[in-house]
Amino acid sequence: MIQKWIGAGLVFAGCTGAGFLKASAYRREERLLADTYRLLEQMENELSFRVSDVYTLCDLSRNFSKELASFYDAVKENLLNQSADTVSKAMEIVCREGNSFPQSVYEMQFLLGQTLGQYDLDGQLREISSVKEICRQKLTALQDNREDKLKSYQTLGLCAGAALALMLL
Repeated sequence: MIQKWIGAGLVFAGCTGAGFLKASAYRREERLLADTYRLLEQMENELSFRVSDVYTLCDLSRNFSKELASFYDAVKENLLNQSADTVSKAMEIVCREGNSFPQSVYEMQFLLGQTLGQYDLDGQLREISSVKEICRQKLTALQDNREDKLKSYQTLGLCAGAALALMLL
């Protein structure tokens, strides 16, 4: 009988944990998209006023989350070591090496990589602006009904855990 109670408790804890992990992943994706959006704004400003190189643009990421900063440090390192000859190839290499960005954040980095260093100044500014707009749309979509979604994930985890635990007893 004690084994059933222990099993039910573990099932409840596992399902509850899964619900809270899903909510945490949602918050992380939102935070990374917001950081990416602000990074794009800074890149746009940097290019507009100082006409900086790609390495300086990568260094701007240090003002944001560690994940974004380490991603761009690795991109910069690949470019400096000549492991990749373009920014897009450097970003692909870093993503293959184990970057665990959510899909929407990865897409933004991929789109940005396609533009940096590929066009003249006006073309880069236009492309960064369009990537920034796509990022804003994705961020807005995530923020719509945010609290309801987070509560739903957590409640679903709790309820599923309770239901399964009761079924085991």
